[in-house]
Amino acid sequence: MEQDDPNLKHPYDWYKYGEFGPYSWRGVVLGDPIRGRFSDECVSMIGEVKDLEEWEKIEQHEMATDFQKRLDVMDKNKGLRYFWVFVRHPKWRVSDLPWQQWTLVCEVALEAGDQRLDKWTLMGRLGNKARAMITQCAAWMRPDIIYVKRPVYQCRFEPQDEFFRALTPLLDPETEADFLFELETDDGRVELCTYFGGLCKIVRVNPKAFVDDVVKAFDKLSDEKKAKCLGFLLDNHPVLLLHPYTKEWKVKLEEMELEISGDDELGIKEEEDSSPEEDVKYWDEEFKKALSSNEAMEKLAKRSVEISNKFYEKQMQAMKKETRGSSADGDELAMRGRRAKVSRDEWKLLGYGPYKKKVKKSKIPPGLFLRAAVRPFTYRNLVKEIVLTRHAIVEGEIGRKK
Repeated sequence: MEQDDPNLKHPYDWYKYGEFGPYSWRGVVLGDPIRGRFSDECVSMIGEVKDLEEWEKIEQHEMATDFQKRLDVMDKNKGLRYFWVFVRHPKWRVSDLPWQQWTLVCEVALEAGDQRLDKWTLMGRLGNKARAMITQCAAWMRPDIIYVKRPVYQCRFEPQDEFFRALTPLLDPETEADFLFELETDDGRVELCTYFGGLCKIVRVNPKAFVDDVVKAFDKLSDEKKAKCLGFLLDNHPVLLLHPYTKEWKVKLEEMELEISGDDELGIKEEEDSSPEEDVKYWDEEFKKALSSNEAMEKLAKRSVEISNKFYEKQMQAMKKETRGSSADGDELAMRGRRAKVSRDEWKLLGYGPYKKKVKKSKIPPGLFLRAAVRPFTYRNLVKEIVLTRHAIVEGEIGRKK
């Protein structure tokens, strides 16, 4: 088993302070520092801090402040779209639940307006700086993915609009009683409770408590209790936030978005491919015509055998395509441990020819890259956003259209 295998549960410090971590350069200074000359090998002396984790907190705070500055510079008339970014190890543990596989690392605001965004390929529409910031957030939240010999991670974007739009009736005190969910207590009993009531029972706080009190109670929970809390919030939500990351789900979501069902498409294809030879009435008429002579009957029999063989071949080819697609696309494990492949068209767009040789300058299509702002965001912040939404509904700031 390799050292980077996710089944080996090392503490995060093992990666941070290891060979590939950001603090591999650290050392101990003995005696008074001596100012070196121009030709000497020198080191940078950094002021003493409480611990090395404080540097990360300072950098995260600076990124959060830059996020707000970036939002102020963006054009609000075009409209901003907000996404959550989740990452996971390319060889994730199969036994883990979706919210354990995928770690929420940051929030991205895009200046996209009303244009259609494909969340499956959204990383390709971000610039180098935005990608670097997302990778930095992934390093803070998941050092076991980044601080290794070959850092590779899988990333997904999930929109916030649909999530909060469906969340409003669940948190509204006037309508929350219409949506009851099952909650298993520590004693093993199953109780019916509301969405927000279940959250408060798991973290053991009063529903009227302040936002910070709920967040602090969530922080104090063990990893098992946090997984239980996230499972209750995400499983009982109408929008499946962490759905299986497969091509089948991509097609399903596109059909829902375009309001086109798969049955309608199949019906259209059948109408296009249909021929008079597939109709039973056609063969009845031909049989009646061939009753007059033996030669016509023989020709009709040969023709029916040839056409039936063609139909069988078409059906077999269609079945093979379905089995191939279902085995590769429907199973999320098919992409486990595999690196992302870059198509020839993408290499050509970047200006690379055969054997990845640079042949010309890459031509970036106009409007490909979107202006983006990135800030760190965790499951703790997600719980906080849910509680803030509840308080905003109670105070009448959102929802409750009369």
